Amino acid sequence: MKITRIHVDQFGNWRDLNLAPLNAGINVFYGPNETGKSTLMRMIRGILYGFQTEEIREQSRVSDDIPWSALLDIKHKGQRYEIRRQTSAKGRGTFSFRGESGNSSNLDLLTSLHAGVQESVFENVFAIGLNELQELGTLHGDQVAEHIYGLTLGPEGQAILDASSRLNQSRQTLLSSDFKSGKLVDLYRQLDELNSKLTDQEHQAQRFFNLSSELQNLRAESDSLKKRKTGLQYQIRGHRFLDRVWKPWQEVQDLHQKLRQVPLVHNFPDDGVAQLDEYERELKQAEAKLTEVKAEIKRLRAEIEQYELDNELLNFAPNIQSLADQKTWIAELEQQHQAGESHMRDLEQTLAKHLKPNQSLSDIVHIRTTPDNNQRLINAARAYRLAAGKRKNAHQRYKKVSRRYQQTLAQLQEQSSRLIDGHSIDEELQRARERMKHLERLSQLRFRESELLIRQESVKEQLAGLQSHARIPSWAKKTLFGFALAGILLIIAGFWRGVSDAALIGLIFCLSGTFLGGTTWALKKHFEINLDDQTESLQDEIWALDVHLRETRQEIDRILEDEYFSLKLIKEGHSLTSHKHQAKVPSLKFNDENILRTELLHELALKIAELEQLKAAQERSQKTRQLLVKLRNRSQEIQRQFSGKRHEWCECLKQLGLTETLKTDEAFQMWHQVSNANLYADQLNQEQRRIKPMGDLIGMFYSRVRDLGLRMNRDQHDFDRTFEVISEWERELDALSGQRKERTRLRKEEKRLQQEADALQLTIQELKQHRSGLLIQGSASNREEFLQRAAALQERIHLEKLLASAQSDLEKISQSEQEMAIVEEDLLNFNPEENAEHLEMLTLELEDIEQDLVTTAENMGRLKQDYQNAKTDRSAAELRFQREQIREQIRQAGENWFTAELSAVGLNQLRSEYERTSQPETL
Repeated sequence: MKITRIHVDQFGNWRDLNLAPLNAGINVFYGPNETGKSTLMRMIRGILYGFQTEEIREQSRVSDDIPWSALLDIKHKGQRYEIRRQTSAKGRGTFSFRGESGNSSNLDLLTSLHAGVQESVFENVFAIGLNELQELGTLHGDQVAEHIYGLTLGPEGQAILDASSRLNQSRQTLLSSDFKSGKLVDLYRQLDELNSKLTDQEHQAQRFFNLSSELQNLRAESDSLKKRKTGLQYQIRGHRFLDRVWKPWQEVQDLHQKLRQVPLVHNFPDDGVAQLDEYERELKQAEAKLTEVKAEIKRLRAEIEQYELDNELLNFAPNIQSLADQKTWIAELEQQHQAGESHMRDLEQTLAKHLKPNQSLSDIVHIRTTPDNNQRLINAARAYRLAAGKRKNAHQRYKKVSRRYQQTLAQLQEQSSRLIDGHSIDEELQRARERMKHLERLSQLRFRESELLIRQESVKEQLAGLQSHARIPSWAKKTLFGFALAGILLIIAGFWRGVSDAALIGLIFCLSGTFLGGTTWALKKHFEINLDDQTESLQDEIWALDVHLRETRQEIDRILEDEYFSLKLIKEGHSLTSHKHQAKVPSLKFNDENILRTELLHELALKIAELEQLKAAQERSQKTRQLLVKLRNRSQEIQRQFSGKRHEWCECLKQLGLTETLKTDEAFQMWHQVSNANLYADQLNQEQRRIKPMGDLIGMFYSRVRDLGLRMNRDQHDFDRTFEVISEWERELDALSGQRKERTRLRKEEKRLQQEADALQLTIQELKQHRSGLLIQGSASNREEFLQRAAALQERIHLEKLLASAQSDLEKISQSEQEMAIVEEDLLNFNPEENAEHLEMLTLELEDIEQDLVTTAENMGRLKQDYQNAKTDRSAAELRFQREQIREQIRQAGENWFTAELSAVGLNQLRSEYERTSQPETL
């Protein structure tokens, strides 16, 4: 039967489902859990055998009044059919079909489709559901096939399989199929262990040696663990110290970073903000006062105009008075102008000192010494110096590791030439271990040789005793001879008496003689046969012991013929067991040979330890070589970075207009020279701008005096002596009439006010000059920039205080571990999480080492106790008793195993008969 289409009208959660056409071969329906795969399987089973509606409705939670209906298109025996099963709420449903030929009934078609397979067999074999799959999921290998096979046999067959399974389990418990596990294997293993223990009991000397060797190894292991513990404790101290140092160091680095971000302010005036505020306040007061004074002067001039006279001199009196009033001020301005010119000459000389020979101000005027350029130069120098420091550290570290690597190589070469002599370490280790095994085998053979010799002497003594004491004693021979002689006499007497009348007495004597002679012959034969048998047995045993002894000595000769042992023995002045050396050196005593073997074993153990250390050292040397390669690559990378930073440094100097140089100090010296030259040039320009208005005012004053004299037709005056001319004009004005008194008073008042106004004007100019000087000293062009630079200065002072405190804390922490040394690269590469993890790993490893030390100490104590107890050990009898018990258990387990094997054969025959008679025809 082959299904070609599946259609579900209503079944479980499926409604109007059409799966067609199904491809030839195997069709797999794949999907997650609870998607309806098991429902489709139950639907196909229901169409063939009838629906189990109660179970399906309960699982799908579908109402009872909904009928089930589904159909299958199948191809069976060359015919195509459409089979359908439909059911109401109860019952297994009604089966119907439509085919190409309507000759068959429903029952006939179902019987043909079932092919003799019952519903239970179909459900267990062809329609395995989720429960069965979950059960199969717990099995593995051949168990899956056995389970599916058991489903095809029914309950009786399953019982046979269960019995077979239990029997197999019992057989596996006794002895596995690969003969590697089971109770019998365990018992034989226990028997081997007991035999081995008995053998160990018989080799007490070897046991003492092994215990001594193990104690030496444990002492060496304990020393090694203590060294590792000391190293780990030092590493833990280093990591903890690095963890304590990193936080203050990081704080110092952060403060340095913040300081680099804050602009550097040079020569900023103390209390500059307060001075600037004071200057501006005084400037506002002076300007307000000047405004009031000018208003008063204007009022006075209006009153003076009322007193104008028609005199020509008086017409120019205001001009004269103005000149007279300005005379003192102009004189002071002239002094200030002369002082300013002197200051300019001093600034020019100072500027010339800060210029190099053959260098003018125009050569450096293009270099902008701004704070940004200054910070740019500092950053470039810092990066260049840091790259140079990294390159230096990388080169030093590479040289240090290289020197250490060369020293290690020299030591390794020296040890290699001393230990391996041109061979590989593995070959030397293997050769040394083989020689140690040979020595151990030699000890066993020596013990066996002594045992064979003792047994041979004992058998010879026993044979000699038999030959001397097993014969019949002389008194017994004499007695038997008497019996024989009496028998002969009795036989002669019997014959003689038999001839006479007393025949009965002769017969008795004849029989008695025959009995005594036979008894004598029988006793003689009995004793001689037993003696010969025992003698032959003892001689055979002596021959066998001699053969074993010869084989043992041959094997000892083969071991001692090794060049290592031969040289050692001959060097010590002892002979070997081999006959070719016995004539050359004296014989070796048993105790001396044991001592020599112990020395050889000790030397071999030391050589193996040295070879293993050499191997470990070579591995470490290889790791150091790999580290050298990494360091060389790192050094090359740092060199490339240094070249890049050097190029950036030169480009920075070139862009700033400085001469290219690789020395940062020289570059900063040029930068300071240019900065100072620009500063003095700015001061010179400011001084020129300051005295230029003074010179203009003085020249204007002189021009006014000369122009006034020309307008008054006073050409006779010497106008080069300007102040004398003005004084003369004042005197002429003083000589006028009383009408001028009031005007004079007013003029004086006006003059006073004008002087006050001039003083205020001068004060305003001085305040402005002071304010400009303060801004210049603070390297600012306005108040806002000045306040910004003051704030930057305060912030820099605060950061410097914090930096000093952090550096002090860092120094205190550094002094707490004076034995530790940390480079900056370690702090830059420091990771707190990795350090904590590494510290935890080191702590765990230290705990493991401490636990190993405790375990080693316990083992050493146990070995010492064993060594003391080995001398008085009396456990051989107990081991023999246990061996007999194990042998009895082996016998019982063997009987059980043979019984199980026979039962398995019977069950297999029963299962074959059941499969032949009871399995469905289809299967």
